[in-house]
Amino acid sequence: MGNTRKERFDIVIQNQGVGTRPKKDPVKIRNSTESWYYLGVVGQIGFSIALPIAGGAILGSYIDKELNIYPKATMGLLFFGVVISLVTFYQTIKTVLKRSEDTKDTASTKK
Repeated sequence: MGNTRKERFDIVIQNQGVGTRPKKDPVKIRNSTESWYYLGVVGQIGFSIALPIAGGAILGSYIDKELNIYPKATMGLLFFGVVISLVTFYQTIKTVLKRSEDTKDTASTKK
């Protein structure tokens, strides 16, 4: 039989008049937005790990110098920063997995 390809167009209304343009592929749009989302998640994870650890080390070092108790405050706050980092990492991964499951559920119900 013949070519069964269907062209899809959007109707565009502008100041110059009415026209058409090819429709954008929703899969490509979704993949593009997902890429930006995951890139943002990677940045969020990096900051949520680095800032508490570095902040704990810097603050602990300052407290140690002021109170002359080196390395107690540095080690304590560094450990506290690691714990905070692990908790925020877990929460971020849990959120990403929940979003991933929600998008899979949405995609399966649309088919």
